[in-house]
Amino acid sequence: MSKREDYLALMEKQLAEWKEQIEPLLAEAEQWEVRVKRQYETNIETLHTKRKEALQHLSDLQQANDENWEQIKTNTDAAWEALKEMTERLRTVKKK
Repeated sequence: MSKREDYLALMEKQLAEWKEQIEPLLAEAEQWEVRVKRQYETNIETLHTKRKEALQHLSDLQQANDENWEQIKTNTDAAWEALKEMTERLRTVKKK
């Protein structure tokens, strides 16, 4: 074999080895995509639940009397903060 043929054979062999190394990585990446998508969807469902809870707290706050206003306000503030944090976290993940 000539140098050229040796070189081409070496390159073909190396490309075949890299293919064998890359294919499992691609399969793993596809699984990560599925897991990441599933987790993102779960987080969005949780976000919807937290939003519904916050809306319920707002409704409770609107109907509160002077005696229970502060307690309901505290609960509403906590629900609002949880909703805000989760929304920001999901928006940050989306930007990455």
